[in-house]
Amino acid sequence: MRNAGGRDRGHCTQDWLYPQTLREWVKQAEKVSGMRDGVTTEERDRIKALEREVRELRQANEILRKASALTLSLGPVAFRRPTLRRRNLIAHGSDDRLH
Repeated sequence: MRNAGGRDRGHCTQDWLYPQTLREWVKQAEKVSGMRDGVTTEERDRIKALEREVRELRQANEILRKASALTLSLGPVAFRRPTLRRRNLIAHGSDDRLH
């Protein structure tokens, strides 16, 4: 069987197997065995997962940075917890205990 360039594809080529596919498989097998420089499939998958994690952490940091800036701009009074006395007054609805 010959390809468009007139070269013989070889006897290993079936209808579903093209020379380029076979070359890619051989290159990948050589990478996994250490015969060829390059990244294995497992390493590539791990790199993608780590890049995704870095992207998510950067987004989380940006959200925290904005929340921190907002908190600082509102000042300490906006987020001050009520004292025990103020909580009791609020719960009982009595203003005459303030004096």
